[in-house]
Amino acid sequence: PFFPFVLRVQSELLGESLIALRLLPALAGALTAFLTGWMARRLGGGIFAQLLAALAAIVSPQFQVLFGFFSVNCLEILLWTTASWIFLELCRSRDPRLWVALSVVLGISFLTKHTTVVLIAGLAAATMLSSLRRDWLSKWPWVAVLVGGLIVSPNIYWQVVNDWPSLAFYRSVSEGNIATSPLGVILQQIIAQNPATLPIWASGVFFFLVSRRGRGFRPLGWLFLTVLAIGMFGGQSRADRIAGVFPLVFAGGAVLLEAMREANPSRLRKLWNTYTLPAIMLLIGSVTATLTLPILPPDLLIHHPLYQGETWRREPGPKRLPYILGNRTHWKAFVADVAEVYGDLDPKQRTGAIILADYFGHAGALEHYGGEYALPPVYSPHTNYFLWGPPGGLPDPVIAVGIDEGFLRANFEEVSVAAVFRCTYCPWWQDQLPIRLARHPKRSFAEIWRELGRIGGMDRHRRLLRAEESE
Repeated sequence: PFFPFVLRVQSELLGESLIALRLLPALAGALTAFLTGWMARRLGGGIFAQLLAALAAIVSPQFQVLFGFFSVNCLEILLWTTASWIFLELCRSRDPRLWVALSVVLGISFLTKHTTVVLIAGLAAATMLSSLRRDWLSKWPWVAVLVGGLIVSPNIYWQVVNDWPSLAFYRSVSEGNIATSPLGVILQQIIAQNPATLPIWASGVFFFLVSRRGRGFRPLGWLFLTVLAIGMFGGQSRADRIAGVFPLVFAGGAVLLEAMREANPSRLRKLWNTYTLPAIMLLIGSVTATLTLPILPPDLLIHHPLYQGETWRREPGPKRLPYILGNRTHWKAFVADVAEVYGDLDPKQRTGAIILADYFGHAGALEHYGGEYALPPVYSPHTNYFLWGPPGGLPDPVIAVGIDEGFLRANFEEVSVAAVFRCTYCPWWQDQLPIRLARHPKRSFAEIWRELGRIGGMDRHRRLLRAEESE
């Protein structure tokens, strides 16, 4: 619930222009880079270590993606980095009152994205494996648990009264993820964080767990390894799930590399640490930015030499952009096509019409841009949209966007294809999207809604399969 709250505040203050919507993730990215450098400073690093750590965060392709648009992920990375900094200060000062500050940040992070439980697990393991476990003999960790519990309790209550919809969502999402071996997860992280930063974050692990200088910060190493192990043995293909823990090891690694340079100021080591490594990081980060951010026009991006490789080409078929960019190209045109179908209805029919969309993105676009066309109410069985239905009464006709044709024919007397939405650069499963008219429902919409909730849009999954088979 925290993310929609932030979005509402921003919309009220700044409006909903592209500049306004990109401002907060850009600021979150800047703050993350700053905190990464600040952690290097608090670990004893000088100017070089601070700049190198911040640069590692800036050139990370994963962070370029997540800070490139407004979503829960940009807030999650910033909150994880903030929690890591507070935990660092806790290790540094051993002030047990910092447990309360840490619980506040973790509580807000949990209200932003439930994957915060991974970070909490890492913090728990780091505490139990270090002398920090003695803090639990004082009152402050228990006060922190109480404070954190109070912060997350509204969301837990909502989950209970709505029969744990987030758990159902996570089960559904996990079925679509590609099973990945532990080695595959490591390789994904190397690519996602920029291969040139590997010497930095690998040095960060060494700094926290092995080096004499990092002895007082051992819990930070256990935190990183625990989160990484959860990612490795979770067997999922989403590298962003644990991305927020990397600023911590960027900071530690930068401090170690600076110390090594000063301890052995040979010309070769100075050349590598001071010039060559940052230059390679910048070069790779600049190239990946053209693949992760809307810098190049679509017609030019599809001819990008790196985009032709399977590493970046995630959308099969001709002229398909990476999902993170292709999914930004077609929404107004899509809404205009649906509005044209609605406009072709008899004026008497429009009063009882609704729109039923298979995907929350379609439903959200129709609601966001639909005011210009005075579109009817929009419903969807996908994710949270299901909880906002069913529509009252017996809507007729239904403009069904991407809903399975067999389901519609089983529940409506008449079903016809009114239009087919086509797009050049959008994700392939959104291309050739059928917009159907379903008339005269055979039973109450409450019954139809329950069944639709069990099967979802269904036609969307069939289009996915057909696209994969044709590829």
